[in-house]
Amino acid sequence: MSLEAIEQFLGGFPPEQDERKWLYHSILRGFYNWIAARRNYPPAALNFRLVTPSRSNKVRSSLSNDQVLQLLSLDMSAEDRCLIELILEAGPRVGEIISIQANSIQDGRIRIKGKTGGRIIQVGQDLENELKTLRSSPGPLFVSEDGKPLTPNSVYERIARHLERIGVTEGKRGPHMLRHTFGRLYLEHGGDLESLRQQLGHKRLATTSIYAELSPDQVRTRAMAASPLQAARRQLSEQYQRQYGDPDETAGKKHERESAKPLPGQIHMDQLLEEKAEENASD
Repeated sequence: MSLEAIEQFLGGFPPEQDERKWLYHSILRGFYNWIAARRNYPPAALNFRLVTPSRSNKVRSSLSNDQVLQLLSLDMSAEDRCLIELILEAGPRVGEIISIQANSIQDGRIRIKGKTGGRIIQVGQDLENELKTLRSSPGPLFVSEDGKPLTPNSVYERIARHLERIGVTEGKRGPHMLRHTFGRLYLEHGGDLESLRQQLGHKRLATTSIYAELSPDQVRTRAMAASPLQAARRQLSEQYQRQYGDPDETAGKKHERESAKPLPGQIHMDQLLEEKAEENASD
């Protein structure tokens, strides 16, 4: 396994597959360093000196809030529902999900094991009760029909099947799409990056920040809402309309507005009549 062979392999990816090229580079770098550290071949001093490929800064595929509601409204097995709700509640990886033991859930906390080691995720009381009813005996929480622990592929297939039922037929339609959905909606619903980082099990906050990225339409909507120029124009428009009326209003609407204005001295007379009525009431 030489750096030249790896470089030649990575060079075969077209530009539109930069995400896959970046992923293979990361995997091979870890494998290369493992060999260097434990087998001294290639010599550890060489290190992995290939330049990291560029990676497109795209927003990860996720579900909208309406799609989440559609998904949760589907009729499905209790185990499939718990799978989906667990990811939407805490965003665990598929490997962490299948590591959960039936006795590892207590007081709204679940002990899991993943690629970043053991950690704890937080869940609500309702979901905790649902998870505890799945399995009463010790062992893996999620199992197949024959009682064997679920595999990553089986988890993917179960979730993809339900996503297809709500019309999601493109992209990575598995648990990672729900994980991205959890991360994005967590921030939209008022969560902070640090607590999200701990829930997702990221080592660096920079990794978690991808969930704060917005689509072009979201950027435009928020930019126009927060623009100082747009705010000034709205204020000027309101002042103009109060003084001169809406330039786009019809002649009939303009006549109604003008007719509703008090005549000169009418406000003063109305005020005097009100004061007189109050005096009479007090007498």
